[in-house]
Amino acid sequence: SPDATLFDTPSALFVPTVVTKDNVKEVIFDGGIYKASEVCTGEYKSGCDELGIK
Repeated sequence: SPDATLFDTPSALFVPTVVTKDNVKEVIFDGGIYKASEVCTGEYKSGCDELGIK
């Protein structure tokens, strides 16, 4: 992680990634942040199905 000092405080600065329906599979699931089985349940199952996330 990048190291910096911001307002005299040691900091780690990161560039955010905007997650959309077009990249959610790649960023969240393929990236290992969550497994589809952890998220694609209940009210989210139909959205995952629509995006081909299993």
